[in-house]
Amino acid sequence: MVLNFALVILGIAMLVLGGDKLVEGATHIGKRFGMSDRVAGLTICAVGTSMPEVFVSVTSTLSGNSGMAVGNIMGSDMANLLLILGVSAIIVPLNLAHRTTRVEVPMSIGAVLVFALFANTDNSINAIEGAILLTLFVLFIANSVIAGMREVEDEGESPAQDEDTGNISKDVLFIVIAIGLLKMGADLVVDNAVAIASALGVSQVLISLTIVSVGTALPELVTSSVAAFKGNADTAVGNVMGSVITNLLLVAGAPALFAPLAFNPVYNLDLALIAIFSVCMVVFTFVGRTRTFSRRCGLVFVMFYIIYLASAVIR
Repeated sequence: MVLNFALVILGIAMLVLGGDKLVEGATHIGKRFGMSDRVAGLTICAVGTSMPEVFVSVTSTLSGNSGMAVGNIMGSDMANLLLILGVSAIIVPLNLAHRTTRVEVPMSIGAVLVFALFANTDNSINAIEGAILLTLFVLFIANSVIAGMREVEDEGESPAQDEDTGNISKDVLFIVIAIGLLKMGADLVVDNAVAIASALGVSQVLISLTIVSVGTALPELVTSSVAAFKGNADTAVGNVMGSVITNLLLVAGAPALFAPLAFNPVYNLDLALIAIFSVCMVVFTFVGRTRTFSRRCGLVFVMFYIIYLASAVIR
């Protein structure tokens, strides 16, 4: 079993490295096509850092462990909202953009409601429902890109351009290598997490809500923490909210196209918490005179995440 734990850690490292290289390559390509930093971050970074969850969910579903796929989605979203947002706020207080509070938070709650409706109809998400989730995801990305481009025009900014525009083959190579790392890392994490769960006699629910979800959320943690250190609150918050929506729509929709995504009603609590803490993020921002998500709020969110992990153990 020690070997299984070591292989899980190796798999998570491959997922983090693969996610980092995918974001790097895709962001450079986006800049070459005239995308602003904000648009590239909101779309490419959010999707790129969610790729570990996509690969883990598809791999686990195809191997007959779709319960782990759903647990990975729920656990990753809770890690994004509580742990990653909390740590980012502890590093530097976050000023939430108008679009975050008025558009992206309602979108995340809407994604929760649609996911819950599909999942609780027959305790699974089928191919048609998966296709609908993916369609909603495409609409979300399109809306984000259009809104971001309008912001650039309104502010009179020129889209960011990469200084090295002649080496696109290097970025394509990064993306190919990243996808390979993500696939191999996902296989290692899923196969060995299942083996650990069997050996310890614990449920896949616990393993997926803790080890797997925290591991696959590491790219988001790194991206948001670095953005916070650099004082870029929009990127940190946008990455978190974009990843939450991406998990509920893309990460859930993609595996459902290949096989029904089994849903355990125990995850309804997680869905409710995702919606509740999304609202709390906005409410906390308007508490006090600074209109920011403060370090104190961040600490509260991290404490709630610790409580959440503890509750997962005793479910």
